[in-house]
Amino acid sequence: MRYPALPHFLSALLTLMVAGVTLAQEILVPPRPESHVSDQAKVLSAEQVERLSAALQKASREDGIEVYVVTMAAVPKGQLPEIGDAITRQWTANSVGGTLLFEDQFGNVTVGTSEETDRRFTSLMINMVLREPLMVGRKKGISPDKLERAAYSVVASLKSLVDRERREQRGKWMANFLMALVALFAGTIIGLASWNRRKRELGAVAPKEESKVPDSAT
Repeated sequence: MRYPALPHFLSALLTLMVAGVTLAQEILVPPRPESHVSDQAKVLSAEQVERLSAALQKASREDGIEVYVVTMAAVPKGQLPEIGDAITRQWTANSVGGTLLFEDQFGNVTVGTSEETDRRFTSLMINMVLREPLMVGRKKGISPDKLERAAYSVVASLKSLVDRERREQRGKWMANFLMALVALFAGTIIGLASWNRRKRELGAVAPKEESKVPDSAT
């Protein structure tokens, strides 16, 4: 039996595989900048790059938050989130952080969060605190000034999430500590009550034993 459709199916499958490999090859992640700013599109002034670098390096040094700003002259249509995620995965592997990626052709911006950020915080919390205030994906024609402010907002949002997590951890530790104190106090009270009861029982038995001594002497 012949299957005339089989060659067409294999041809379509091969085309999809080649397209997938080509797409993967197109996403070339640039080297991670020590300054935390990679202004490839040259949309930021020297003063803005200097301010951003100082602020982002301070967040990395003092709070362990790794945020990077990347600008590109143009990005293939529909690939901005994928490129942002690829850069974020490679640059912020095990840290709380993310990447603010801006493409200059249409003025679009996206924020990618690291795997550590996604692991430690819920998607609802990340969207509510980080993405929704920035209106990510809906800003058109963003200016360099807005891009700079958005980067500061990303850092502040991530820091608020980390601080909230630390407060919750301290609250849990304090609750466990208080529970341990209550258990220790209750155990002490029970132990003292048991010891006093035993002491009274021994005191009640002692007079009976002493009363038998004169009878045996006679």
